[in-house]
Amino acid sequence: DLQLDGAQCFFWIHGNGGRWHYTSHPLTISEGDWSAAPLCFSLENDEALWHHSWPRDPNTSRPLDSILGQALSYGFSFTGFSSEVSGRLCMSEFEIRTA
Repeated sequence: DLQLDGAQCFFWIHGNGGRWHYTSHPLTISEGDWSAAPLCFSLENDEALWHHSWPRDPNTSRPLDSILGQALSYGFSFTGFSSEVSGRLCMSEFEIRTA
C-alpha cells in the first residue's frame, strides 16, 4: 500500500549533462488496485515543461533535446511530501516509444 503523504510522482530522464524532471506532467498513481486504464503520456521536447537538476558542470550542461536522444537512465521521483513516501509502487508494464 503506497503512502504518498501529499507527494506527486514525476518521470525523469538522465544523461551526460544532468537529469531532467518532467514537472509539468505529474503522474496519476492509483491506490489499492490496478488502474482501470493504462497511464500514457508523451514527453514534450520543451525545456519550459521540465526541471533540470544534477548537471555535472553547470557551464557545460546539455539541453533537454540532447538528453532525450541519448538517455543513460530514467525513473520516477516523488516531490512535495509531508513525510517520507513509503510502501510499494507496482507496474505491470512500462514502455518508452519513439515518436
